[in-house]
Amino acid sequence: MDQNNNYEVVEAGPEEYNVIPASTQDPVSFGQWMVTLLLMVIPIVNIVMLIMWITSPETQPSKKNWAKAQVIFIIVGTVLSFTISAAVRTMLFGVLGGLF
Repeated sequence: MDQNNNYEVVEAGPEEYNVIPASTQDPVSFGQWMVTLLLMVIPIVNIVMLIMWITSPETQPSKKNWAKAQVIFIIVGTVLSFTISAAVRTMLFGVLGGLF
């Protein structure tokens, strides 16, 4: 597919016609990413901002997808950390339990 005049050109037989408008969203700027990453290091604020970016219709699609991926990583990391810490506690209690 080629891009022509902000539209993707779709070839269908002998004719070519414009059917899908190209993205009209501006990319997230360098400065916006710097502010975004700065907000991500502030506890509690980071979770609130991720939820806001996911649910806001004004958020650029790339930032919205990034926020969704971050939330998934947070959930997976939390579940893994609880699982691993429970396993380590159980193992230590089994090894050191007889000493107390």
